[in-house]
Amino acid sequence: MSNVRSIRILACGQILATVLALAPTFHAQRLPLKLYSSADGMASGVIHNVAYDSRGFMWIAARGGLTRYDGLEFIAFDFDEALNAPLVHCVLESRSKDRLWIAADNGLYSVDTAEVTSVVPIMEEGVGAKHRK
Repeated sequence: MSNVRSIRILACGQILATVLALAPTFHAQRLPLKLYSSADGMASGVIHNVAYDSRGFMWIAARGGLTRYDGLEFIAFDFDEALNAPLVHCVLESRSKDRLWIAADNGLYSVDTAEVTSVVPIMEEGVGAKHRK
C-alpha cells in the first residue's frame, strides 16, 4: 500500500514540476484592440449604450449625442443648436425596422432609418439635428 502511495506522490510531483517548468512558455493571447474616441468621429468618448440595427449599423448612445458606425467610419449627428448636445441613454430599433427610438436626458427622439439625416424630438416637430461627417 505504501509503495502505491509513494508512486502516486512521485508521479504528482513530476507532473507538477513539468507544469511549473513549462509555465513561462504559456502566454495569454493578446487581442488586437483599437481605442476609438471623438477624434475618430464619435459624438463622445463616454458611451452609455451600443445597439445594432437590422442593416448592420452600430448605433452608439453617448454623452455628446448619437453616432452611427458602419465598420469603416463613424458618423455623428449634431442636434439643433437650440438644444445642447443631449446625453443619449439608449437606442432601440422598432419592430418594423424602419425607425430608431432614442432616449435622451431631454426627451424621446425618433429617427427614420431609411434616411437618417436628422433626429427629431417626438414632442416638437421641426426641431432636428444636422448630419456631421
